[in-house]
Amino acid sequence: DYCEAFKNADPKRTSLAQSHFAINGVLGSLCARHAVLQKFANIVSSGERFKYPLAVMDEIFSKVGGKKNIDIMYDVGCRFDKTLKVILIDWDGKCAVGIFHAYAHSASCQVEYNPKYASSFGMADGEWSERLWSYVHEQTYSHYPPHVP
Repeated sequence: DYCEAFKNADPKRTSLAQSHFAINGVLGSLCARHAVLQKFANIVSSGERFKYPLAVMDEIFSKVGGKKNIDIMYDVGCRFDKTLKVILIDWDGKCAVGIFHAYAHSASCQVEYNPKYASSFGMADGEWSERLWSYVHEQTYSHYPPHVP
């Protein structure tokens, strides 16, 4: 696998949070073109593994009535694409890596999974979830007491 540059899903990096919190994060799905929220899942164990995006995609596939013609942008779309092609034999969509996260990947991955080079993604940059997390963090952070060094 040529995309080892992306290290966010490394179990060593997520083990500290797992030992202290019941819910370690949230995985969200949004429409890449319209920023419409689709589905969320709490990450309760094992960091950001594919079981969470697969569960979310299963819900979305059920909602729209099939797996055809649904394209996916994901921070690790290069790896997720390979998993989907093995698990979902009848899925004929494409995967891409959002523009912001693409720069953490290898050059060959950036070219193969860049949404600008795939006909079905249009001008979508794949970063609506990052915009959402930024907004949520800004709103919730204001409720925390100030940090005292």
